[in-house]
Amino acid sequence: MLKKLLLSSSLLFISHLVFSQGVAINEDNSSAAASAILDIKSTTKGMLAPRMTAAQKTAITSPATGLLIYQTDGTAGFYYYNGSAWTFINAAGQNGLNSLSRTSVETAGANCATGGIKVEYGLDLNSNGVLNVGEENATLTKYVCNGATGATGSAGANGLNSLSRTTTEAAGANCTNGGVKVEYGLDTNSNGTLDAGEVNATLTKYVCNGAAGATGATGATGQGVPVGGTAGQVLTKINSTNYNTQWTTVSGGGSLPTQTGNAGKYLTTDGTNANWAALQNTSLGTLKDANNVVLGKVISIGTGEVTVVSSTGYFYSIGWDGAFPDGQIYYSSTTCGVGTSRWLNAGTTFPYPRYVKFVVHDPPTGNFYITANADANGISLNVPFTANSIWNYGSCSSGSQSNGGWLLTPITKAAAGIPTTITPPFTIE
Repeated sequence: MLKKLLLSSSLLFISHLVFSQGVAINEDNSSAAASAILDIKSTTKGMLAPRMTAAQKTAITSPATGLLIYQTDGTAGFYYYNGSAWTFINAAGQNGLNSLSRTSVETAGANCATGGIKVEYGLDLNSNGVLNVGEENATLTKYVCNGATGATGSAGANGLNSLSRTTTEAAGANCTNGGVKVEYGLDTNSNGTLDAGEVNATLTKYVCNGAAGATGATGATGQGVPVGGTAGQVLTKINSTNYNTQWTTVSGGGSLPTQTGNAGKYLTTDGTNANWAALQNTSLGTLKDANNVVLGKVISIGTGEVTVVSSTGYFYSIGWDGAFPDGQIYYSSTTCGVGTSRWLNAGTTFPYPRYVKFVVHDPPTGNFYITANADANGISLNVPFTANSIWNYGSCSSGSQSNGGWLLTPITKAAAGIPTTITPPFTIE
């Protein structure tokens, strides 16, 4: 009975202290600190927090923020409620967050007058190793800006043109059966000709003749000049059959007509008198336009065009509608225009010959060209080149591309033997 009375008295005393100042629990009867609601002091004992299992902790209804317990199972230790979840008090502390950066292109504007790089920093909040949108710290953002455009430098020296030349290669170490030697180099003296001292020997190539084939079977005996004959006789026609001739003595003691000025002609006779006659060119006829203008001797006829040899010995093709055929021509400029180098497409960089007398029509300008750098036999070889545009059967396409083709050089209509005005329809006579 006495113990119960003492306990009741103590509780009444403590209750009084709670309302008047802080509560002091100690063994030396000292007062609680003025700023403490509860002041526990001991050098021989500790304070024991409520002990419970994880399940019991979770079952606490509406735990107050800052509520402290000691969990006895699972990951045992002190836990406090942070307002939304129970948090384990780990003596080792939690791992910190990594700092990341990210760069992106900064367009010209307020941050960089001439553009540059934007550098952003922040903490890797989701620990994925990437600085995601929302993780940047805007106060740390920096800009690495491009400098202002410098003054234009002085123009460099003009480059040198690349040239080629071909010569006959005798049979030997380079070509067993002979062939063509193709040399390349830069036109260091700008005279348009590849001189001996300009040749780059490392670029020299050889187009060799193939081995001789087996001898074919002997053909049938052809018609021609009959054997025999004596001094002073002339070759005459026996009848209208081609090549049916005989040796004939000129009658009446006459003599042969003079040979002066008759080079390339043949001698003919009517049985009494002898005369020189010119050989006639064989063709498919003469091509004329609607105004009876002669375009040339017909060499070949197609469904869309006809090819002729002009009065000056050049070959060119023209459509039945009077238009010149289209083709593939490469240009050093980007616009298939005037004032540019141009090459006729060969489709390969391997050297192939082309006869210089074949005329090429340039659709963008309407001008005419022939192949450049022809040798003594009138042969030009295609060369490698890099172009910036191509005319491809009706349209111009831009873009850098490398190929092989024949370098072209201009020729006038007059030099090529092409009439100034051509009016369809055409006739062949």
